[in-house]
Amino acid sequence: MGKKIITFIVTIIVLIACNKIDSTEKYTIYSKVDDSSTYILIIKGDSRTYSYKSDLKIDIKTLKDFGEFLTDNNKVYRKYDISDETIILELEDVDRKTFSTFGTTIYAHDKYNIFDSRDGKIVTADVESFRPVKTRLNNQIVTGKDKNNYYFWDEILSDTSGLKK
Repeated sequence: MGKKIITFIVTIIVLIACNKIDSTEKYTIYSKVDDSSTYILIIKGDSRTYSYKSDLKIDIKTLKDFGEFLTDNNKVYRKYDISDETIILELEDVDRKTFSTFGTTIYAHDKYNIFDSRDGKIVTADVESFRPVKTRLNNQIVTGKDKNNYYFWDEILSDTSGLKK
């Protein structure tokens, strides 16, 4: 079976065990019948199903999807792929007013920090010079660089090519 068909079947099975909480034209939130503290977010046109803890209190009326990040009027969220699902976590230490993504990459920034969707803040990255590098893994741009380093997600890559010399 194709990946899209399997994803569709899994989504249907998940939703059968859920209660609809809220919806807009683009987003629908469900709560699990057997775990009311876990919510499921469905984004129209997105093949992934997202889960998150109900204490995040995502406002779907103001929710905006930026690929690997989401924002509402109050918070910024990151999408984190784990083995069998994608979870939504709050992005911490972010200045909501200056938050912006680098397009549909795994990277984003505010006026103080660089972030990736898997680990959050990249403490070693230089905000002024950081840029994504167009290297794809599973159709995502997962490498970046600043004036000092190259990054794979949040990890600093070693210069094995000798190009810095």
